[in-house]
Amino acid sequence: MKKIFVVGFVLVLVCQMFAVVVDVPQMPVSAFVDNEASVSAVIPEVFDKQSKTFKFYLTFNATLSNNVEIAFGQAVPGDISGNTPNLTHEETDLIVGWDCGKWFLRPKGLKEFYYSPVTNFVAGERTLSGFLRVDPENNLYSMDFKDGGVSFAFDGVAVSNFVEWLKPTEWDLLKVVTRGDNTEAENIKVSFSGDKTVIIVQ
Repeated sequence: MKKIFVVGFVLVLVCQMFAVVVDVPQMPVSAFVDNEASVSAVIPEVFDKQSKTFKFYLTFNATLSNNVEIAFGQAVPGDISGNTPNLTHEETDLIVGWDCGKWFLRPKGLKEFYYSPVTNFVAGERTLSGFLRVDPENNLYSMDFKDGGVSFAFDGVAVSNFVEWLKPTEWDLLKVVTRGDNTEAENIKVSFSGDKTVIIVQ
């Protein structure tokens, strides 16, 4: 059965409206035992300059045996070439997503994991909402998350620990990764239209 993952980003624009469409390569067939597959995409430059509040929504079919995540970062100079960008671990600033019954967050360096378990879990569609707010100097001052409409926090996460290096307005690459049972995906399209960005993996 084909799974559908929808990751949406709604941006608060400082000035003009814009419309940019980015086609993401088809999610490759996994060669790994855990069915891991991934695809990266370039975030247009206009995206970085216009947003002061970075909002994202990750909607998918949550189970106790799957993993769905999205990573954000900035490519090193000269790393984005042709139509095959790839967000590497070294370039990743933040990963957030779902892992077998709990939400997780991994900051730059990818050595630390922060979790928020889901109580009374029932398999089915869930939506993670994230809100990263920056001041006029592009410094992070607020980071909030919701499971559906309910706010939650990642245990041990303090915004003050992210201020020096977490710069969402500088991100130019993102990466979607899926793992687990029945996570085959294809036909990915990233659309920056007006104040919405939608990533559909189906």
